[in-house]
Amino acid sequence: MQRANEWLKGFRTILLSWAGYALMFMDSLVTNLAGISQEALKGAAAMALLITIKQIKTDVIPKLKGRLEK
Repeated sequence: MQRANEWLKGFRTILLSWAGYALMFMDSLVTNLAGISQEALKGAAAMALLITIKQIKTDVIPKLKGRLEK
């Protein structure tokens, strides 16, 4: 379990942002009861995308560089 926890370090925020994306999309879907709309998908993706880009830049890239250098 500790090994899995070490591997997920830096990736957890990305997973959390995409979980937030899914929750936001589901909320929009249920609230509107109109089905899947492009606006709901775009809004939820925009929220998750900003967090994902930040985490890739600050956590994922340095972690991958460190693993490749070993």
